[in-house]
Amino acid sequence: MLELILNKESLSRREKLAFFRSLLRSEMEVLNEYCGVDNMPKRYGVELCHLHNIKKVNIARLLSIIEFYDPDFIKTLALTDPRIRKFIGYYFDFLRANPYGYEALEPQNLFGNWDFIKYKLKVLFPELTLDEIERFKFKRREFIEYARKKTGESEEVIESKLSKATWYETVPYLELEEEMSKQWHPEPIMTDEDWKFIKRHIKGRKNVVIFQDGKEKLVYVEVDIPDEELDKYKKDRDGLKRLLMQKYNLPEDGAEQILRKAGWESETYHIIPPVHTDVVLDYGEIEKELEEERKEEAKVSYHELANFIRYLGGLELEELNYFELMYDKVEPEVQSILDQIIRTQRRILGKLFGIFYTVDPLMAEAILTIKPERFEFLKSLTVKETVRDKEFNLYSNLAAWNIVKDRIVARFPEVSYEEIEEYKGRRQDFVKLLMERTKKSQEAVERGLEECGWLKSEEIPPFLRQIGP
Repeated sequence: MLELILNKESLSRREKLAFFRSLLRSEMEVLNEYCGVDNMPKRYGVELCHLHNIKKVNIARLLSIIEFYDPDFIKTLALTDPRIRKFIGYYFDFLRANPYGYEALEPQNLFGNWDFIKYKLKVLFPELTLDEIERFKFKRREFIEYARKKTGESEEVIESKLSKATWYETVPYLELEEEMSKQWHPEPIMTDEDWKFIKRHIKGRKNVVIFQDGKEKLVYVEVDIPDEELDKYKKDRDGLKRLLMQKYNLPEDGAEQILRKAGWESETYHIIPPVHTDVVLDYGEIEKELEEERKEEAKVSYHELANFIRYLGGLELEELNYFELMYDKVEPEVQSILDQIIRTQRRILGKLFGIFYTVDPLMAEAILTIKPERFEFLKSLTVKETVRDKEFNLYSNLAAWNIVKDRIVARFPEVSYEEIEEYKGRRQDFVKLLMERTKKSQEAVERGLEECGWLKSEEIPPFLRQIGP
């Protein structure tokens, strides 16, 4: 049916609806393939499981296209089974208890976030209360044992549920993008395609959450900046942010939201979000598990693994073809949703290629290096700077201090970037200011600052230090 509809010059609304319904079925079949390999090594299994969850967000976007052509479709899904009213109530409880504001409007921004996870666990484990679940924060293994005794379900079933809630298994290394400094994890290079996407999506009506008189307020901003003016800011994200603040009388956080909605990523925002794993302190236990994993991996055929990644990549490419071939045949409102789907789809392929590089480096390297013209581009990807052998004073390293300030502003919107700078070197005074503004205890504020990287020692936090080449 998909090929039949694509070959037609003009399509009725009913034919477009039929196309996207068929494409939804196809996307769900591809989704199933991610879990199609037995005895997958853990380090690959977790990354594929994460991409599996990202695809679910793309499928949700595809359903919003179906809703465009069939406005009652989502209502039918939401109203037929009474359990949905109860479960969606958990989501609103989550929003009320944990006001992440606009971050929660794109669910993948919260993947791996404990508050997000525990409300999913409440749906997946109705026998457990939220208080019971809360006791197991950062204690994944203990939770599995507790849930097994309480529900009678097997460990395999419980593991599957935790992965669906984005509470992933601890692994030796995963790409914690949010916690990598610019020195050794360069920002994505802005391509002409990226810039066209951003220019198109920065315009139009945007809903922005701002703080006024200590309260959250939802406001609408009609952004209308000519392409010629936008082009001046292609390499100046902060400059464009300042323009938005001045032109539309917005606080810095409001302008930041508009940039993110347009797809201009910052250090703390990703189309493919980072994987957050357990915090583990018993390193002896980890060594035992790593040894067991190595024995398991020794039994795995890397030839089969490479074949599977190639197979998955082929399926994703075919889905991408359908989205792009249909693009010019649909309305602008649908094109806007397709832009987001296509962009995420391309990044999924990029992440699959990263996994593929580890199982078939010969082919992956050939793909990148076959054209000599690419050498300068490839050189720009390698590490050039490091903070190794330097004093680990936070304030003496501008890049590290700026990243810490960004994280604090994201975590505590009650303070501005400029205010943090004013308290540079006066951490204790800043703690008092935050306690006053947020009405939180000193312990909660201290913990938040530590997690953002402003340590009591005022050293560069470990996750921003350069380790190795």
